[in-house]
Amino acid sequence: SNQRTTENVSSHLEMRFSHFNRSNLTEESEELLLSVLLSEAQSIVRLSVPLTDLYLCVMNISELNAKQRFRLGVGLAKLGLFDLSLKHVWMAATPWEAPLYKLRAKLVFSPVHDSIRSLSAAVDNFERQAELILLNPTPMVTMAMQSSVMRVICNSLNEAALALQSLPLLHLAGFAAPRHTADMGHSPAALPILLGEVFQNVCPAQPITATLNNSNLNYNKASRLHVILKYNDTNNHSNHNGNKTKKKKVIFTVGIVSGSFDGIPGKVMIGLLESMSKEARRGFRFLAMCFPTPRDANTDRVMPLFDGHVNLSPYNKTQTIERIIASGADYIFFADAGLDSRVFALSHERLALWQGLLWSCGGTMGIPTVDHYFVPEILWKESKCPVLVDGVQSFQRPQNLFVEQVVLLEGLPYLPRAAAMHPVEVQKVLQTRYLLQVGNDTGTRVYLFPQSVKHMHPEFDEAVEVILKADPLAVVVLAVAKAGRDNLPPTHIAVRHDLMHPVMPVAATAKLRQRLKPLLGKNLRRFRVLPALEESLLRGLMRLSIAVLDSYPVGMHIQVLEAMLDNVPVISAVALQECTNSHAFSIARFLNISSAFSRDQKTQLLSEEEWSDDNNADNFDLYPTSPEEFGVLAFRLSRERELRRAFTCSEVVYNSENVALEDQEGSLLYRSKHGSDTHGAQLLTFLNTLRNSYS
Repeated sequence: SNQRTTENVSSHLEMRFSHFNRSNLTEESEELLLSVLLSEAQSIVRLSVPLTDLYLCVMNISELNAKQRFRLGVGLAKLGLFDLSLKHVWMAATPWEAPLYKLRAKLVFSPVHDSIRSLSAAVDNFERQAELILLNPTPMVTMAMQSSVMRVICNSLNEAALALQSLPLLHLAGFAAPRHTADMGHSPAALPILLGEVFQNVCPAQPITATLNNSNLNYNKASRLHVILKYNDTNNHSNHNGNKTKKKKVIFTVGIVSGSFDGIPGKVMIGLLESMSKEARRGFRFLAMCFPTPRDANTDRVMPLFDGHVNLSPYNKTQTIERIIASGADYIFFADAGLDSRVFALSHERLALWQGLLWSCGGTMGIPTVDHYFVPEILWKESKCPVLVDGVQSFQRPQNLFVEQVVLLEGLPYLPRAAAMHPVEVQKVLQTRYLLQVGNDTGTRVYLFPQSVKHMHPEFDEAVEVILKADPLAVVVLAVAKAGRDNLPPTHIAVRHDLMHPVMPVAATAKLRQRLKPLLGKNLRRFRVLPALEESLLRGLMRLSIAVLDSYPVGMHIQVLEAMLDNVPVISAVALQECTNSHAFSIARFLNISSAFSRDQKTQLLSEEEWSDDNNADNFDLYPTSPEEFGVLAFRLSRERELRRAFTCSEVVYNSENVALEDQEGSLLYRSKHGSDTHGAQLLTFLNTLRNSYS
């Protein structure tokens, strides 16, 4: 009886299996299969198996086709499993994808490196492969320039982006600019410039349209590139009949090209647009030109601030260019060219008379079709770049190392932020979700590194070691704010080009912990990596931290500024950072923080002659110059109240209840959003100057 029952069950299961084997694969089933494979690749233990997994328990699973292997390889690369990724990349050898895969394999750049030597070898390999492509074109490159197959790839921004995935990681390598002393080794050219040259070689830019030809710079204002608005003359000039005359005013159209507004680019754009008065915006038209983007609080806030929207296609570059040109943009801003490889590819095209980059990463992009680079002056006010000329060391401003014309925006940038979660709630959430105790009453002192595992440079490991050794109660926490894209799987069409997504992949985290284990030993358990947190929770955690750790050699800017505005001390090793990626000292001086001035007296800002003098090169006594000093300073901040006060903002930012004074007239945050000197107002003044120069 039992035997007959077993046979009946087996026959029934075979019928069901055969039924599922005959079913065609759908997009949903492919996503499910890939998610399972990627989970297994990361060795994720699933405590509760979803019911849908049972449908994959069939007797025969067909072999992965090239498309599935390609998507699996992309997902594995983003998770940090580059060796396994390349294996699937080479196996997915469809005729038109092979050149793209080979190019991507040559320019591969891992997000997490085993050591400084490993990182140096990766940079050297990247440079050598790029130079080989430029100097000695291989048959693959020759085909790329001549074959219609490669032209199809270049015309798809999503496909071309796969060869440019290393772009955001190149900014973190720490070889793009000189450091505090001129004898530090660095690349003669920033790595993104080299990547841009390779891209231009493989995918040449499309010809400039007739309306944008240099011979037509004194263009006709009535052309199709402009919108004419008739309005009543405000000066009440009247004709001989006594009626008000109607005058024509040319609308200056500004396009903002962005891969997504759900992260830092969205914050920057909100700050710029909300700090523009309605009166000042008269005569300007701002258009959002965006690819399909994940939705979050930033996107919901920024989209209504635009006067119009242009949807960009990630599949058809020609169509995207046509849409941008048809919009009539006089000036094009690329909001995230240093972070999104699709925008990086578009920025190599001449889409408007003027084109500029908004501040994101510190180094130059070296794109020939970009005219301006906009950056807040407070990020570089005190930065010095050492150079050697005939064996003599001198100092230059960071903007002198840029190919683009740098436009400095004076004053504090306005950046929207979510309200911080109450400290009691922060402690409860972190303890419940992540078993992390924070606060003075818990016996744990948190030192926050507000970046992902991909931002932690091998040179910074020693500083973490000193902190954990010096302070037995210390816990170094890596955490970042959650963005809309963090809700999407790694192979989703909207984010598969982005190597910075996901921000805390399990495989990359494991590789980082493996790198730190010989150095930290048992202290490794006090090194915590948290998944992306809600911004309110992250801000609450920051305000409960002893200090925010500014990494080196590539420092942070927005995170440093937000921490200082929250009266949280920031520890930054200026001497160990690249000059174009060192911002903490300049921001501290602007905010009148005592640590940024001499111990003896609060000196005024140096004159140009004093600034260039080598004797004044080290005007930061309280800033560490070695990993040991970095760790000791972090420990001292947890014990010495006077020292801690020297690292906090003296400007009135919060009231007695620790509530931001953003809406109180005269406060620091209020001035960054209202008035005639905001960054938005300065940007409009710059654009108005361009418009009048060709009026």
